[in-house]
Amino acid sequence: MRNLIKIVVALFIVVTVSTSLSAQHWGIDGGYTLTGIQQSDKGTSGDFNLLSGAYLGPQVEFNLCKSLPAYSITTAALFEARAGRYNIDWEKEGWTASRVLYYTVVPVHFTYHKVLTPNSNLLLFAGPTANVGIMGYTNEHNYLETTTQNKDKSPFGDVLNKVDVSFGVGAEWEYAHFGFKLNYDFPITNSAKDSDPTTYRQHNLRMGIIYNFKVRKNTAKTEKK
Repeated sequence: MRNLIKIVVALFIVVTVSTSLSAQHWGIDGGYTLTGIQQSDKGTSGDFNLLSGAYLGPQVEFNLCKSLPAYSITTAALFEARAGRYNIDWEKEGWTASRVLYYTVVPVHFTYHKVLTPNSNLLLFAGPTANVGIMGYTNEHNYLETTTQNKDKSPFGDVLNKVDVSFGVGAEWEYAHFGFKLNYDFPITNSAKDSDPTTYRQHNLRMGIIYNFKVRKNTAKTEKK
């Protein structure tokens, strides 16, 4: 838990200091996440199971250059929890699993924003995301049992890779201080670490609300005077 606090505090400080240097736009991003797990073991495909959770953290946007005001780079340091219970009967007959995973999610998105009205914008973005595993646990038990039979308190490093990479695309409608975002991350790397199962890819759908501390200065030209 101490390591988790240190990581979150360090990331928050880095992002906050960066905003004072050159950030055009910054705020807090939080919302709901739905993770689809694509599994297989030595060529045998498993069920597509779901984990649900939430995320929260600071977000920063930087201009690419003054000559291209509509283009920017957006990054964040998000603390995300993913949890759920699902059947692993395809791999271990008669068994079910409960899994809770905690990640630090760091997206780097190339963003295009289009002015809709003096107070609103449409943002389209795409780019890579690093998912850094912090901690978690997995409980497994037979359908006939009511208590945990197998418990893994350190899935990262033993079962799952500490870091995996995905590629995200999404859109956001921004009005004044608030942004309403929807994005999808497709897994590039395999989360499984040469273990059982051999393939564990995480597809992430996020729906969030962003509070921006400063309203964006739109660059739309006013024809009427």
